[in-house]
Amino acid sequence: MIFSYYINNNPIKIGFRDKFKLIYIFVFMISILIPVYNYNCSELIRELSAQRDQYDSASEIILMDDGSSIFKNKNEMAARKHGCEYIELPENIGRSAIRNKLAAQAHYDWLIFLDCDSRIPEKDFLKKYLDERDQNRDDVICGGRIFEKKELVGTHCSLHWHCGVYREPSASSTQKRKQFLSNNFMISRELFRKVKFEEQLKEYGHEDTLFGIQLRRRGVDIRYINNPVFHEGLDDNNSFLLKYKKSLSNLKLLKENYLLPEDEREIKILHLYNRISSLKLDGVFAFLYKEYARLAERQLKSKKPNLILFDLYKLGFLCYIMLSDPQQPRRNSL
Repeated sequence: MIFSYYINNNPIKIGFRDKFKLIYIFVFMISILIPVYNYNCSELIRELSAQRDQYDSASEIILMDDGSSIFKNKNEMAARKHGCEYIELPENIGRSAIRNKLAAQAHYDWLIFLDCDSRIPEKDFLKKYLDERDQNRDDVICGGRIFEKKELVGTHCSLHWHCGVYREPSASSTQKRKQFLSNNFMISRELFRKVKFEEQLKEYGHEDTLFGIQLRRRGVDIRYINNPVFHEGLDDNNSFLLKYKKSLSNLKLLKENYLLPEDEREIKILHLYNRISSLKLDGVFAFLYKEYARLAERQLKSKKPNLILFDLYKLGFLCYIMLSDPQQPRRNSL
């Protein structure tokens, strides 16, 4: 006797002797969700599709383009070629909103989010996620990210590379980490619907910080495993500095609207800012930033940027924007 089941509109025939095959298929059903913006992710699509096909196509890959101006045709052609769903948005809605929108499109109970500028280094990338989920049944699993060797990265991207390599937690680290990174993680669809990303954060940065805090408040166990992707879309030094300033503006918004004191203690730069502010030294740091920002930026754009200087630069900028546009905190419920 032959039974036919449909997954992603594709018929899968199951014979009586294959009674365990159907169980296997439904255990491994996942939705792989990729927000896309101005990046050629054809190779990522190809590799994910190859790994997905090992599980009898019992998964879906959905790409959503967030108002890109380049690579749209290449990405759509690659998605269609490999049986992936491609959705193009007419205008940019932001990093938080597009992830929520992707999750709303998903059909399966487990979601894997990947940034479009990722490259998968291992052939068992999906299998590692699935094995880990079945062994531990955690609601959130983070795989981490790694960077290319220094000699393969141009000087024009030196600051982003140094921050990624020397300041982000290593994907192979076994220590307990509090930093949640949204570029490569798995989450149950049920939990995601309860949490979601905060769409009021329109600009770049710290939407994953708030998401991680929301998970912690719910008592969710975030498990970190050694299943990284290469982060290929490094920003040039000018763009990276601009993005970091935007992320600090977002952090200011979080402090004024969402975070509790115990949350701020977990965010290193906010913890430092609060200590400086309590000592009435925030004005000094803001003044130093205003006077010496350009000189600092010249060094930070060099071949060997000084990350301690970058820490002081960020802290000075945060003090500057806090004093330039102060607001009374108003806490939004999460």
